[in-house]
Amino acid sequence: MKRTLICILSLLLSISISRAAGDLSSEGLDLSKVKPGFYGGDGTSQKRAVIAVGLDYSVPRWIAQKYPGSAIQDVSLVIPPGKKRYDVYRVRKRDGKIVDVWFQLLGGLSDIKLP
Repeated sequence: MKRTLICILSLLLSISISRAAGDLSSEGLDLSKVKPGFYGGDGTSQKRAVIAVGLDYSVPRWIAQKYPGSAIQDVSLVIPPGKKRYDVYRVRKRDGKIVDVWFQLLGGLSDIKLP
């Protein structure tokens, strides 16, 4: 169940949408014109959050690439004042250390424009 929830959250995070942010972090850019991939920072803080664009660029994929052999322990939604929203993934690295990894959420199902 937890793994299914993480996959669903990852899918929602990585759906390319038509409304998001100027340099991928502020309002104005049409992400349908952005090449799929990982953008932003290294995920170590809110200011350095990772931005995933495209269905093939999921949170679990980024975590597996950055922290091979790690396991996602938990995920939390963080909504600070303002328009940006974040998922914070608690990850147990292969060496047993716990790290929090920040991902900026861009839109969601309610932001998808249907023809």
